[in-house]
Amino acid sequence: MTTTRQGSKKELGLQVETATQEDHDKAEERIRDLEGKFNIIWKAHEEMVKVADGLKKELEEMRNNQTMLQERMSKMENEMEKEMDRKKSHEKSFAEIVKQQADEVKQTKSELQSKIQGMAKVLEEQRADLVQEQGIGQEGGRQKLKHNREECIKIQVTEAMETEKRKYNVVIRGVAETEDAEKMVERLWKELHIGEGKMGADIQTVERIGYKNKDRIRLIRVKLMDLECRRKLLFAARGLTKSEDFKEVYIMPDWTRKQVENDRHLRFKLRQFREQYKDSERRVRIYKGRVVIGEGENEEVLFELKE
Repeated sequence: MTTTRQGSKKELGLQVETATQEDHDKAEERIRDLEGKFNIIWKAHEEMVKVADGLKKELEEMRNNQTMLQERMSKMENEMEKEMDRKKSHEKSFAEIVKQQADEVKQTKSELQSKIQGMAKVLEEQRADLVQEQGIGQEGGRQKLKHNREECIKIQVTEAMETEKRKYNVVIRGVAETEDAEKMVERLWKELHIGEGKMGADIQTVERIGYKNKDRIRLIRVKLMDLECRRKLLFAARGLTKSEDFKEVYIMPDWTRKQVENDRHLRFKLRQFREQYKDSERRVRIYKGRVVIGEGENEEVLFELKE
């Protein structure tokens, strides 16, 4: 009986040991299975993190691109508004320019008629003196007068036409032959802050004057759109002496030879009168072809060019 019980205990112990080993193996297998699943989940997590980081970067780039696009659209809208304003301004200014040019043509015509009348009067006086002093017959005096009158009128008309042709022009001196004339003019306009300096905007034509010569630098003639552009340019050109890049460049009106002679004579007279009135409080200056002193109601003409 005792032996039977001991055998039963051994069998029971063996069963318990076997059961425990099986449970242990199952537990280890379960752990390995869980570890495998954990590793899979962890790798999936890492992949998701990478994908999330990528999406975050793409989203940031999209936001940046959206901001840049909005800025570009805003800039384009502003440029379109400016262009529309500029066109409206040009349409308005074009009408003003046409009216201004019409007024200038009328004024030029009136001045020309006045010059011709003045010249005819002078010639009539010369004819009378010629007849009286030289004893030339009345018919001969008339023939000589007619010839002189025709020559004078021809000179006056030619001068008036040449002046009219050049009234929108300026000439630029001191620009090397190696410089491209149009590009140089654009740079010059930017330096003076007076416009774009481009063909069709402020300028009609840009050209070198005369034949190319290695011994001298040719002038550049610029034909502007109107007298206002010319006035602004000549006024701003005074500041070129302070410019580092353009201190050797000079901008002048495109005058005829007669106008150059008149200007030289006026400036000579100006120096004389300034010396004469150096102690006066009134300023001596050149104004519309005359040397004057004072301004407004106190203005006095000291010298006037005679045609």
